[in-house]
Amino acid sequence: MKANKALALAAAALIAAGAYYVTREKAPATTVENALLYPGLIDHLNDSRSIAIGGADGAFTLARDGERWSVTERDGYPARGELARAVLVQLADLRIRERKTSKPENYAALGVTDDVAAGSETRRVTVRTGDGGVLADLIVGNVRQAKGLESPGHYVRRAGESTALLVEGDLELATRRNDWMDTQVIDLPVERVRRVTITHPEKRPVVVSKTDPTQQLFALHEAPEGYEARSSAVTSSIGGLLLDVRFEDVAAVKRIEGLVPRTIVEVQTFDGLVATLEQYDVKDQNFIKFDFAFNPDLVFVSPAAAAATQPDAAKPPAPVPTIKPANEVQAEIEALTKKTAPWVYALADYKVRIIDKKIEDLIKSKTPSTPTPEPIERMGKEAP
Repeated sequence: MKANKALALAAAALIAAGAYYVTREKAPATTVENALLYPGLIDHLNDSRSIAIGGADGAFTLARDGERWSVTERDGYPARGELARAVLVQLADLRIRERKTSKPENYAALGVTDDVAAGSETRRVTVRTGDGGVLADLIVGNVRQAKGLESPGHYVRRAGESTALLVEGDLELATRRNDWMDTQVIDLPVERVRRVTITHPEKRPVVVSKTDPTQQLFALHEAPEGYEARSSAVTSSIGGLLLDVRFEDVAAVKRIEGLVPRTIVEVQTFDGLVATLEQYDVKDQNFIKFDFAFNPDLVFVSPAAAAATQPDAAKPPAPVPTIKPANEVQAEIEALTKKTAPWVYALADYKVRIIDKKIEDLIKSKTPSTPTPEPIERMGKEAP
């Protein structure tokens, strides 16, 4: 009697255990795994040599050389190493929270399909060692927003595996290539700018300038006889050409070898910095090459400062706030040259529109009866 009862209890336990495992397999949405998505990855992060990222905006590769990261598809332009290192740590920290589905027809709802559709949030990240070994290969789908005290979640699928998972943890994985680079080229405050000259072949140059750092507006020079500036605001916008300059694309300087610039811009500052921009057409893009130099003759000396050099001067005047000391300007030029000399940059359209300005874009007739188009073309060809 007791033996039969024991056998019955054992059979019931086996049935219950079987039911548990079947339920676990058929109800993955409620199973909490709490296991690392890539066990042991944290111990091999120093072996990583590349991170390939693909998404709806295209694919690119971050390559590692020691502590330096670069973008392979942009001639090795420096990448933001702190972001690359952060992604590696985040991948190593991801934990499985739930198994979701193994049916391919359900992948699209979670954003974990193999094909990346236009407008999709699906991304794929592959981390490799120097010899091509794969440390992680993950299809990253939709974000599951955190509720209450929950951690953020992501729907993912390990490449080559059928089961989609909900994982827990941060994963900042931008798919725009430029998000992985510092895109700022230069940020030169308008207050420092003294003179801007835009030179187009066979055209009268565009010249705007200020005589004093305290002036707010730039004046237009070299206007043809009978014409004047159309708008002081438009004229003065040229002085802001080098304010917060960021690139849309970048390439090695070798891309412009043998080419002739179609536009040359020179920007002079009140503290002696001279920036020269050369604009080149490269296939269907135009790129800008930057050069920087120091000219002590351009350093602004205020009338008060000039008077202070006289023998009977009472005391030296206060320095002009926008005038940097020569040693600081020279250090700035050295840093800018080191940063920009190996590269050419495709700039935002609104910056290109300033570079493309011609004298006829900036002037109007002083008298309504004076025609504008025809004389300007002739005068442009006669200009030195």
